[in-house]
Amino acid sequence: MNARAYLFMLACFCVCLSCRHESQKSIPEVDLSETFEQPKDFINKAYADVATNPRSSAAWGRYAMALHAHEFLKAARTCYLQAIALDPQNAKWHYLLAQLVQAQSPSEALKHYQMGQSFADRAELFRLRQAELLETTGSNVQARELYQAIQKSGKYYDLVTYRLARLHFAQGEIETSQSLLNSLSAEALLTGEVQQLSRQLQAALNQTIPDHVEIAQEQALLASDPFMAELQSLRKDPFSLSTKYLQRIRQGDHFWIKPLEQLSVEYPELDDVQLAFLQSLVLAGSYDQAQQRAEAALSESPESINHLRVLASVLILQQDWDQAQITLQQILRLNDQDLAAQKDLEYVRHQLTQP
Repeated sequence: MNARAYLFMLACFCVCLSCRHESQKSIPEVDLSETFEQPKDFINKAYADVATNPRSSAAWGRYAMALHAHEFLKAARTCYLQAIALDPQNAKWHYLLAQLVQAQSPSEALKHYQMGQSFADRAELFRLRQAELLETTGSNVQARELYQAIQKSGKYYDLVTYRLARLHFAQGEIETSQSLLNSLSAEALLTGEVQQLSRQLQAALNQTIPDHVEIAQEQALLASDPFMAELQSLRKDPFSLSTKYLQRIRQGDHFWIKPLEQLSVEYPELDDVQLAFLQSLVLAGSYDQAQQRAEAALSESPESINHLRVLASVLILQQDWDQAQITLQQILRLNDQDLAAQKDLEYVRHQLTQP
């Protein structure tokens, strides 16, 4: 190889290095110095994927989601925009960017909901989010039109019908609002927000309001949201993981007790993680171990209501009525408005009167 050819190849090599450096320099970086190891590794891997595939919309989108899931919002926005620039027809990136910016920039969010709707197989979800955003920003006429269109499609019927009832009530259209509520499913009628509107309607119509209305476990009507569910699943911090594991255990999958125990070992300083593991022991029927851990925690923090609640639950399950009564009384000394403790104490005192 002659000198001229060698110099030409060297120059090309330098240009390639320069381009790669510029490409990597344009990838947003965030300060991970105070981030837990698992999310740090996850974010770094997503960053490396973008550095390796800088023309990949999927890589940019995954990095954006990793940042978004862990609250690095400014950098996440930049990455979503790049993912969209590389693949404008990817509805997911439009949706997640809209979710990220809608509180600070409703107009930008609305634009991306509208753009994403054109490419989505879940167009009604995009319309629903547009309607919610329009309602939040006071564009009630446009919001109502979108809600009505979604209602006709049959998607999210209970949710959009409730929203329409709420809008009609705000406009003083009481009978229309009541008629819409009457068309809701029995399950929807028991949710907290529907019960609240129902009471307001009864007051407006001068009807008798029941002293007590049973409220379902869910306090709000929710739309199934696969995009946000996927985003939440990416959270790797110990708080989110412990919540996720505990939810699985509550569903009867005790496999997750071991990973939760491992988290409690790795993060002994995190009270929320320790409490989640303690609750998992109760759910698994390991009452003695749960009681020992709760009592150990209370020896250091005797006014920890959460640990007192767990201890009271264990004592009730073991039918140790005397100690359960003492523990519940302690909870009520700390918070005399604790309705669950009041109810449990009433139950325990009834057991104490039994022969």
